[in-house]
Amino acid sequence: YNGGSYSEWAPYLAGHLGGYALQTNRSNIWSALQKDWYERNYLNRNLVFNQQLGIPSKVTSPTWIASSTSGSNQYISTPVLWRNYYSIIGYHRNEYSDELWLEPNLFDSLNHQLQDALLFTPDGYATISDNTYGDSYQNQEIVFKPDYSMNVSTLYVKDLYSDSSNSVHFVKVNGADAGFLRVGSGDQKHIKINWTGVITPGGITIQVEGDPKPGIRIPSAPEDLQAISLSPSQIELRWRSSSAENFGYIIEINYDGNFQTLATTATSDTFFIDTGLLRSTAYRYRIRAYNSQGASDPSNECEVTTQNGGNGDVVTALNAGGNNYLSGEGIQYNSDAASGWVSGGTAYSTAAAIDGTEDDVLYQTERYGDFSYSIPLENGSYDVVLKFAEIYQDAANMRVFNVDAEGKRAIFNLDLYMRTGKYKAYDVVVPLEITDGILNLDFISVRDNAKLSGLEIRRNVTGINEQLSKKIPENYFLFQNYPNPFNPETRIQYALPEESHVKISVYNILGELAKILIDENKSAGFYSVDFNGGKYPAGIYFYQISAGRFQAVRKMILLK
Repeated sequence: YNGGSYSEWAPYLAGHLGGYALQTNRSNIWSALQKDWYERNYLNRNLVFNQQLGIPSKVTSPTWIASSTSGSNQYISTPVLWRNYYSIIGYHRNEYSDELWLEPNLFDSLNHQLQDALLFTPDGYATISDNTYGDSYQNQEIVFKPDYSMNVSTLYVKDLYSDSSNSVHFVKVNGADAGFLRVGSGDQKHIKINWTGVITPGGITIQVEGDPKPGIRIPSAPEDLQAISLSPSQIELRWRSSSAENFGYIIEINYDGNFQTLATTATSDTFFIDTGLLRSTAYRYRIRAYNSQGASDPSNECEVTTQNGGNGDVVTALNAGGNNYLSGEGIQYNSDAASGWVSGGTAYSTAAAIDGTEDDVLYQTERYGDFSYSIPLENGSYDVVLKFAEIYQDAANMRVFNVDAEGKRAIFNLDLYMRTGKYKAYDVVVPLEITDGILNLDFISVRDNAKLSGLEIRRNVTGINEQLSKKIPENYFLFQNYPNPFNPETRIQYALPEESHVKISVYNILGELAKILIDENKSAGFYSVDFNGGKYPAGIYFYQISAGRFQAVRKMILLK
């Protein structure tokens, strides 16, 4: 605005579209947009609103005046991410009054720190850093460095402290005590610092310490994380909560030596099943608890190797979205379209080379969308080898999908790019039992499209329960049923470190016995038992195990 503040347009032009570009890993677009925005303002600040979508970012010779001042192609706004870059760095300056606000929003995904975040103003570039600490990360050390000299009449920072009169212990500017007032209310509370001067390119440092607001504090780290391989493609995690103030948990997985977020839960359940994994592969996990104040330190790390599988004789093999193909191992893949066993989906192919396989042709084709297979099979135990390769998307979180096998969720929220990158073979083994002469597979899109490159159906020579029973667990354990919620059938697994008399019972929400699933002696090992809720009303049920001195109860939900 001619008479004062000029920062409001930044969230529109640089924030909305720039934030979207950052969130989708297009940092080059974000950088060009930021520089272009700076150049336009620098040349003629009064014309900043005359922007239109049709003008591309041009850093060296910007087109800073719009060819039209009306129409739908007039300004840049992508209102899909309101928490944009400029709201995170928290910079605002009123040029008319020389007031300066430095109020970063440091979320747990940033580890409550900001380091040399670059910002653009009509007068030049600047960086802002913020190191927060304390029980609720309420204490602040903010360093602001412009590349030009800036006149300041008053400084503002966030008021993150208790309402008592002495809760703010000190405010320092460049190491010297500074007077302050606490102004505003609700979410608009600020500490107004009585400091007047010139901020040079050498920068300014603001330190504030005090007592946090009462209420929820950052939770303690989860404890006793354990992991067990349920199948060649599934790992179950179990942990113990050390805080009653959790909103949920952040599950982290180690890839290439670095932990990254795998999933975030919004419940108090202390278990998680990771699906869509590679067979005979080691995976390392850790867990964080979180609430409105942030995320805890990580739990202990836990590593487990998935089971082997998919080594039996091939019964049937299909090329998804492609033609008949004979693999290097002599396996005949038939076109899924010609088989008559597939419904839905669209075929797509690429000529790009595929890593991790000699059968590039198989992985260069795909069926994508929402589609299903109904494949006739003799009853028995099988390993279904689902073959994938990401041949379209260029970033994580762009394609996410589920796979149901025999009506049960076998793969949940699979992100191929996150798991293995682009143009690389990725085979997932799903063991299952066929009891009705038909194998049913459903591919369900979550974000963008589900996909499949090919599949093999191999005989499972040991059987699912037999694979589990060969391992000897260290402790008694009752696993969460899977799937949950379920309709009508679900599987309950349990672990016995020694021979025990086992009784597993199911109760309704009134505590009435619905069914005894097992009541017999079992040797040490891992076991599973199925519960069919077909004849029971929908609702919440509980299943209880008694084995030796061990007892445990878990909740499950039957949907109809």
